[in-house]
Parts: sequence; C-alpha cells; structure tokens
Amino acid sequence: NLVPTAIFDLDFTEMQGVRPTMEDTMIIRTITPLIAGDKKFQLFGVFDGHADSRAAELAAVTFHDIVEAELRKRITRRARMIRK
Repeated sequence: NLVPTAIFDLDFTEMQGVRPTMEDTMIIRTITPLIAGDKKFQLFGVFDGHADSRAAELAAVTFHDIVEAELRKRITRRARMIRK
C-alpha cells in the first residue's frame, strides 16, 4: 500500500495471521507546525489489538490528537518561561 505523505512516500504491509479478523491498525499522520518557522513532521503508529480491535482503533483515531495537545502544552510552558 503506497501512501503519499507530505514529507516522503512510504509503503507498508499487514498480515492478519490465524485470527478471523485483523485486530491491529496503524496511522501515518503529518503534524503541522505549531510555531511559525517549524517544520512539519510525521507521526507513525502501530497499535496491536490484543484479541479485540476496539482498543487499537481507538488509539489510531486519538493518538495524534494527544501528541499534538502535549506539544501545545510544552510550547505554552516554554513561552511562559521565556517571558519571565
């Protein structure tokens, strides 16, 4: 599966194994800069379903938001420290 991304193209493959359904999932996200002048970066994640796909699916749709929120918090803290 060729995935064009903002930074480069990549390929991935998946294998279901012996279970009746695929329980794992993955993400490839380009994170936009939070500060002017910063570069875009990409976030890759592989989430193992562990006998049920729901946890992996939830992680795949929320993980990038959690990462972006944490980055924003750190930027805000750093900006406050600089102002002092």
